[in-house]
Amino acid sequence: MYSEQMMGCIPRYQGTRIQVETHVVGLPDGRTAHRDVVRHPQAVVIVPFLDDTTIVMVQQYRTAAKQTLLEVPAGCIEDGEDLLVAANRELREETGYRATHLELIAGGFPSPGFCTEFMHFFKATGLVQDPLPQDDDEWIHCVPMTIDALLTAISLRHIQDLKTMVGLLQCIRVP
Repeated sequence: MYSEQMMGCIPRYQGTRIQVETHVVGLPDGRTAHRDVVRHPQAVVIVPFLDDTTIVMVQQYRTAAKQTLLEVPAGCIEDGEDLLVAANRELREETGYRATHLELIAGGFPSPGFCTEFMHFFKATGLVQDPLPQDDDEWIHCVPMTIDALLTAISLRHIQDLKTMVGLLQCIRVP
């Protein structure tokens, strides 16, 4: 196993949520290379179970994908925010539910080749109505779906969001 040695960082872009940088790195054989890196906050991904067989999904238009996607609720962690607090906040904003039980089930980098984002996956149960206002720049529609319908949607490629596939497949125990 090897690591690259950071030799420099060139800021390229500062957005509202992301930063783009070019890193100059040293390779083990002495050569240098450039790596474009998107700095993105960590995120929470929540798989909310209404009951043993029904999951609350959300639909929202995704500009980069140029389509409305069916997803599990998710969002960025605010600076200094606790993971469980962030997960329940996002769940409340996007679905109107709060979980009485949140279980951390997985975590990982969705695009480690260029992005620093790390996603924390939660299974949410014991849902109770406790809405927060949606973010001003979001328009989200909730869709409760059975596990069987979700597995069919994945196999038919109707679900195209990878964080959703990972979260669902981590939470659903198929015999």
